[in-house]
Amino acid sequence: MENFTTFLKMHGNCGKIRDGMSSLINHLVMSMNPES
Repeated sequence: MENFTTFLKMHGNCGKIRDGMSSLINHLVMSMNPES
């Protein structure tokens, strides 16, 4: 886990990763509820 934290600090992508996770979760929710 230490290496992963260092990787995030090195690239400064925390915000991008958070946005990506939100998009992924939204996509999963929509695919589980196709009618909405």
